[in-house]
Amino acid sequence: APANFQSLKSRSKSDWELLVAVTHGVLFSPMHGWRGRLTDEQIKDVLAYIRLMAPFDAVS
Repeated sequence: APANFQSLKSRSKSDWELLVAVTHGVLFSPMHGWRGRLTDEQIKDVLAYIRLMAPFDAVS
């Protein structure tokens, strides 16, 4: 199943953890790495998109 970017587990990952997952893939999962398939700029765009998928916390 695809990652749920709205889950607490996904939202709590650091930018570095997401960068490593997108670039190199996730061991023992169907998520393969995108290094060599996407440029560094495209990978940064993917990370920005993942962050947009997470709900915003309400600020009082």
